[in-house]
Amino acid sequence: RKDVPRREEKKAQSSEAEPLSTMLGTLFHFCNALVVIMAIAIGMRVYLFSQPCSSDEIVELPMAVPGDAQSTTTSYSIPACQVFSESYEQARSVFRAQAKSLGLPTWSLPIVPQDDYTTDIAVLPGDQDGLVIHTSGTHGVEGYAGSAIQLTFLQQIASQYANNNNDKPGEWKPLAGMPTVILVHAVNPSGMALYRRTNEHNVDLNRNALTNQELESLTTTHVNHENYRRFDDELFNYPHERPPSKFYSYFGIWCKAASKLLSEGYLTLKAAMVAGQYYQKEGIFYGGSTKETSITKLEAWFQEYFANQSFTKTFGGITWIDVHTGLGPMGVDTLLVNYPVRSKQGEEIAKWFPEA
Repeated sequence: RKDVPRREEKKAQSSEAEPLSTMLGTLFHFCNALVVIMAIAIGMRVYLFSQPCSSDEIVELPMAVPGDAQSTTTSYSIPACQVFSESYEQARSVFRAQAKSLGLPTWSLPIVPQDDYTTDIAVLPGDQDGLVIHTSGTHGVEGYAGSAIQLTFLQQIASQYANNNNDKPGEWKPLAGMPTVILVHAVNPSGMALYRRTNEHNVDLNRNALTNQELESLTTTHVNHENYRRFDDELFNYPHERPPSKFYSYFGIWCKAASKLLSEGYLTLKAAMVAGQYYQKEGIFYGGSTKETSITKLEAWFQEYFANQSFTKTFGGITWIDVHTGLGPMGVDTLLVNYPVRSKQGEEIAKWFPEA
């Protein structure tokens, strides 16, 4: 008889816990359903409204006069199809043709020879101190935006300096008032060709430009190692030997992501993703264990280029612009720099990039 009140107390506690459990379960299923609906809506929008490039579409771009940091920007109109490409091969072909038409010195670095994937370089020698390096496609698929910027720049140069080398057709003459500009097209040509962020070895090149000693150390000491492992098998790396089904690829992964968001939290998941990792070669944001061909070939080219300059001048300061997509407001240039905005360097950058 003394046990009766205790059993009744346990029943009361159990009955109180059931509504909470039911509510959490309902919330979880609701989130899963919402994610699936969003995925379907996005897929339908891409399928129904994606259109090929139109030759009638005009892009208005604000442009400053090259070599003049104090100049006012003017609008520059270009047909979109002249600079935005639909394939890596098309982008490379147009880049090469534009550089050749200007008589620029060019190089082609073989990255994946069996697939004819190359990193192409064009140099615009200037007559002023300073050097600007502009790279596109470090994250392969993002190379289409970077390539469009480079082609737009070359077309602008061709338009503004049409008479620059009339005395020697086909031979480039250094631009007055401009530093030397080096355009590196498709740092990661394999990723660009296959519409992937990573390269042919699933390596994120933005995390690979280190020494081999640093890369070897990071395989065991990287700060994100344990945090990444928490999400690896369940979310980041498909755990089965067979490829994932289409249902899993388009819907199931979102359900797992929603589950992890609820259990681990958004900030924890975001930190695990964006911090990268150096131990799971089949996972996402993998930085590699040794330097990749794209990095070693580019390093070797720069070493040779600086050692064999045909003109005598000091470069002085070097500005390196590596183009990416996905951060900042849609359609707006956003600069990620190492200097505070109000510093001397920050103010100098603002003069040269007034629209960013």
